[in-house]
Amino acid sequence: MATAYVEHSASILWDRLYGTLLTNGEKVTSRVGDAYQLTNVMLVLTNPKNSLVMSPTRNVSTKYLLGEMKFYESSSNSLEDIAKYSSFWRKVSDDDKTVNSAYGYIIYDKYGFDQFSFAHKNLVDNKYSRQAVLNIKHADNRPTKDMNCTISIQFTISNNKLHCATNMRSNDIWFGLPYDMAYFTYLQNKMFHKLKETYPDLELGEYVHFVGNIHLYDKNVKDKYIPYEPEEDIGDWLKDPDKLSRLVLMFDKDVNSVINAYGSKDLNMLRRMNNDFKHK
Repeated sequence: MATAYVEHSASILWDRLYGTLLTNGEKVTSRVGDAYQLTNVMLVLTNPKNSLVMSPTRNVSTKYLLGEMKFYESSSNSLEDIAKYSSFWRKVSDDDKTVNSAYGYIIYDKYGFDQFSFAHKNLVDNKYSRQAVLNIKHADNRPTKDMNCTISIQFTISNNKLHCATNMRSNDIWFGLPYDMAYFTYLQNKMFHKLKETYPDLELGEYVHFVGNIHLYDKNVKDKYIPYEPEEDIGDWLKDPDKLSRLVLMFDKDVNSVINAYGSKDLNMLRRMNNDFKHK
């Protein structure tokens, strides 16, 4: 049965899903391990600026999140470019040289044109275009260790608001959802700021994340569940993609210099980043 969850915060969405998977999820066995699953789930984030999962149960790695964003926005599909942030990618590369789920490469380069720019042009030429789609997964019957979880991302304008809808075949709530939602809402904010040049009164709409199968593996279930208690919306650092791009992409060597500059603890780092961006 299809289920919808609507919240203003990615942290609250993640928390609700984690609890629901444990209490109402179907127990299944997969090629990766036993898991709890829900099917046909729609997540609606009413404030796409608040897209960072800050749950103490999950404790998302900000270092990896920034590294992954840097990798995507570089348009690379090189294994070495992403493996320096997580060795996991070495396990899923089919040729030990490239990775399939290189979303930036797919969006900006793979098909011989920039899909993001094409989507932007569609919405500039026709404010109500239904063709502003980023196609991620393509039809392929070859065996792979890294089948794209994301199928497509679509931008639409309705009631003078830019909405974004992602369609996913599968999503791991632990290692996938927190990072996917952060990057896809980044793309939404990036598109929003570009379109403001054409439509100055445009507002930011909802982010919708539809998943055919969302799951939590047994190995990631924590002995102690710590409910998320929101202190403040610290996701606003995503609201200005130019500043985020500068942070992620324009350091001399790599994202480690960002971590060093802002401290080692993820939460403190995010708070300082958010505070810095508010005053720039």
